[in-house]
Amino acid sequence: MSNSTIITIIERYSAGTLSPQEEAILTAWLESVPAADFHATLDQCAIVPERIRNYPVMSAAFAQKLESRLDELSMEDATPVRVLPWRKWTAAAAAAILIVSAGYFFLSRPGRKAAVAPPVIVKANDVPPGSDGAILTLANGEKIVLDSAANGKLAMDGNAAITKTGNGQLAYNAAASGKLQPASQITYNTLTTPRGKKAVLTLADGTRVWLNALSSIRFPTSFTGNDRMVEITGEAYFEVAKSASIPFTVKKSGSDFGVQVLGTSFNVNAYDDEDAIRTTLLDGSVRVYRGMAGGLLKPGQQALCNNQGKIDIVNDINIENVMAWKNGIFHFDRSDIGTVMRQIARWYDVDVTYKGTITQHFGGTISREVNVSRVFDMLEMTGAVKFSIEGRKVTVVAP
Repeated sequence: MSNSTIITIIERYSAGTLSPQEEAILTAWLESVPAADFHATLDQCAIVPERIRNYPVMSAAFAQKLESRLDELSMEDATPVRVLPWRKWTAAAAAAILIVSAGYFFLSRPGRKAAVAPPVIVKANDVPPGSDGAILTLANGEKIVLDSAANGKLAMDGNAAITKTGNGQLAYNAAASGKLQPASQITYNTLTTPRGKKAVLTLADGTRVWLNALSSIRFPTSFTGNDRMVEITGEAYFEVAKSASIPFTVKKSGSDFGVQVLGTSFNVNAYDDEDAIRTTLLDGSVRVYRGMAGGLLKPGQQALCNNQGKIDIVNDINIENVMAWKNGIFHFDRSDIGTVMRQIARWYDVDVTYKGTITQHFGGTISREVNVSRVFDMLEMTGAVKFSIEGRKVTVVAP
């Protein structure tokens, strides 16, 4: 297990988003890691070591192992907040601040004010976080609301059986009829997540797709021919089933932008209200193109395609920042208030207006599973912004 993977898992534990599989990995690591390496790894994480004991407790076995290792540490030099210089930021310490489960935010400028976590206060005028759910539109126009649909087989479309496997997840079995469908008879479905919803889809070839809020994917119910092509809006993360002979292509709906791969993992952020289409490669290789322009990506690189069609390739991308939405957290990295509020608006299904000009940039991490007021509390403690909530209308106020 690589050190970077352990660091990511520890940070997910601190944010309260650890999966059972990751807990098992972390427990095994706690059992075997030397004390010096344990201490050194914590120093690379965006956490507060002395507050680890107050993070969410998982299983009893995990709690016991963690307590045992923490008892080995000397806390004499521990401080409530550590801030790293911008030039020393790394993917492992992407927020450049120590995080507790409630989160931290700070201003990304000289003399910035770090914010400690305020106590949790239940507010009457609040908005809960988003959840799993989506709307599936079949080829005949029928719509299925996954939030209210029972688990199990939902429908047959073409030769594909459509199954809801839980938590809004869909799976397509293209061999359900026992024979392949001719290319001329292939039907298309569309999965749409409104604001405040997310979903997971397994396509007929085994490719898995995660949809962020306010996104969609149009796809064939089975794949035939020389290409596997889907169209998206919004943001999606793909783990493409490998095929040496049949490429997989992701196009932005209504444009000539596309990403072509054979088998790999990548994220595409193609929201219309963002200043560029961002394609980030986690592993494998992809070709990004728009019209005649194009380029190849290596793992850790991001392609930026602006509204004029120019494509720039950026190295050393903060993968944790890009994948935060899929991992159940907000992760801001010197983000302006517009970038912050667009993500919040999509996930909490709120409308945003502004009073005054806010020029500061923000960094920090917080779970996407908390009410919106909790996120606003964190941002307000920087002293750079204020918020008011009326129903689902949020006003961002310059202090």
